[in-house]
Amino acid sequence: MKVLIACPYPQGVAPSQRFRFEQFLDDPDIDFTIRSFWPDWAWNSLYRRWRLPIRVLAILVGMWRRMGLAFRVGRYDKVLVHREAIPLGPPWFEWVVVRLWKKPMIYDIDDAIWLKDPFRFAPLTDALKWRRKIPQLCAWSSLVISGNAWIGVYAGQFADRVVTIPTVVDTEGLHNLEKIHGPGPVTIGWTGSHSTLPYLKLLAPVFRRITREFQVRILVIADRDPKLDVPGYEFRPWQKQTEISDLMHIDIGLMPLNEMKWSRGKCGFKIIQYLALGIPAVVSPQGLNSFIVADGERGRICRTRKEWLDALRQLITDHKLRQRMGTRGREFIRQHYTTDLWRERFWEVLADA
Repeated sequence: MKVLIACPYPQGVAPSQRFRFEQFLDDPDIDFTIRSFWPDWAWNSLYRRWRLPIRVLAILVGMWRRMGLAFRVGRYDKVLVHREAIPLGPPWFEWVVVRLWKKPMIYDIDDAIWLKDPFRFAPLTDALKWRRKIPQLCAWSSLVISGNAWIGVYAGQFADRVVTIPTVVDTEGLHNLEKIHGPGPVTIGWTGSHSTLPYLKLLAPVFRRITREFQVRILVIADRDPKLDVPGYEFRPWQKQTEISDLMHIDIGLMPLNEMKWSRGKCGFKIIQYLALGIPAVVSPQGLNSFIVADGERGRICRTRKEWLDALRQLITDHKLRQRMGTRGREFIRQHYTTDLWRERFWEVLADA
């Protein structure tokens, strides 16, 4: 079976692709072909405001690539679209796949991209994103793969078939280290992309207070430096080669979210990474966070500033508690969120779509 994967980002750089389908491409019975919209050479410049000409050129190149690919869809048995084949405008490529070539389309969605991003609202950008295409993509698909149940409920309004497959990690390969917690200086850490940095900034008052009380380090691993004005702050640019070794410097992992509907679409991947490495997590209750952490078991759930401060104080001062929660978290991930558990399910879903 030949499967074409039409995705936004180049292979090997975006977590949503690396951990949702790229790690499952070793099925001997399926011939996968990945075609991204954004060209490799433009990836590092896409979100730098002063590189607008490169972004415009990248969009034009991406459109040209999609036009060429539209003529070659007939070579494939099925097409998997991750998020959207084209990040701007109407879903003409998906229409070609389903209506002209009449190929089965599997639609993979792991975020509430049908909603306006509360932190990146711009009328022109929002209009160009053409968010109203998401119901169309669900309706045209022979199967929708959702990242969590809440997304699945939304997709089920339009799609005939919806399957939920979480974002998972390889605990035998990449995420195979385990944090050993001991007394001494503590690092509170967060990892993510520029799109989720506004959530982290919600904790700035908490960081300022906690760094006055304890000698802790605040470590941020991301593709953009948020330049937090707090003592002990350190930024590390995200790099695929050092991803795990950088995460292993963290003693307490964070995943703050707000209470807007957009947050319900989050699939808790930061927490899955933390717990897979034996790092307890302190998180907001939105999305899958509460289920993955279970307050007091594998970390803490926090709603107010006081709860965030109390949770951090507790974990900073008790390394044995961090160890217990981290060990439980690692066991939980191995039971629910590993590639070994979901690889064959992913292959079965593609075969049956």
